[in-house]
Amino acid sequence: MALAAVIALLLCVVWTMRDWAALSALHLPDTDDVVRLQQIRDWLGGQAFGDLAQHRLGPGGLEMHWSRLPDLVPAAIIALLTPLTGPQGAELTAVIVWPALLFAAALALIGSIARALGTSGPTAIVVAALAG
Repeated sequence: MALAAVIALLLCVVWTMRDWAALSALHLPDTDDVVRLQQIRDWLGGQAFGDLAQHRLGPGGLEMHWSRLPDLVPAAIIALLTPLTGPQGAELTAVIVWPALLFAAALALIGSIARALGTSGPTAIVVAALAG
C-alpha cells in the first residue's frame, strides 16, 4: 500500500534526522539492537550460522536467545553495501533502512486488516503510524 510506504519513509527521515548524532556513530537506542548488530558482524566475519554465542561475553561465550533468521535481511544489506560504502556506511544504512521496511510492512498489514474488517484502511494506517 502506497500510503504505508510514504508514511514510513517520512517518519524514517524525521527519526533519522532527529537521532543522527547517535545513529551516525552507531549508538543504537536499545542494547538488543547493539547485540543484534554484533551478531550480524560476527556472522559476516565468519562465525557459523548455527553458532549464536557471543564469545566475547565470558568464558566459552554466552548463548543468545534469538535466531539468525531475523539477521538475514540486515546482513544482506550490509554485505551488499560494504564494497560501495565501507562497513560503517553499510551498517548505518542497514540500521536505518531495515526498521523502516519493517514499519512500512506493519502499516500495510494494519491497513489490509482494517479493510478486511470493513473499516478505513488509510485511517487505520495513519492512526497506527501516530501510535508509533
